[in-house]
Parts: sequence; C-alpha cells; structure tokens
Amino acid sequence: MFVYDGGTLDAAQAAWIVLPPDELKGWAWSIPSEAAQRLPPLLALWITEALMPEPTAPPVISKTAAG
Repeated sequence: MFVYDGGTLDAAQAAWIVLPPDELKGWAWSIPSEAAQRLPPLLALWITEALMPEPTAPPVISKTAAG
C-alpha cells in the first residue's frame, strides 16, 4: 500500500493524475474514515496517526537575516 498526501486537489488538478491501468489492482480517493473501512485495522491506525499533528513538536520559527 502506498499513501500520498497531495493536499487538497480540485477536479482539474486531479484530472492531471494518470495511473497506468495495468500497474495497480485498485485505487481510491479516501478520507481517513473511508480508509479505515477499506484497510486492515493496523494500517487504518497508522494512517490515522500519520495524519495527526505532532503534539510535542516545537513550533517552527523562520528568521531571516536583516540586510
């Protein structure tokens, strides 16, 4: 199984994605709750956890050097 997070795509952007029909047994656009219904429990848990923000991660602060 492969999971790709491409952000939110509109219909035009999604139309640009072409998957070779002989390369995949199946594929689906899924929100996490739909993925949980399609996947074995352990994989569903991994997907759910991967999509959760890291609560212990410090905020990222970007500083630029002044002129």
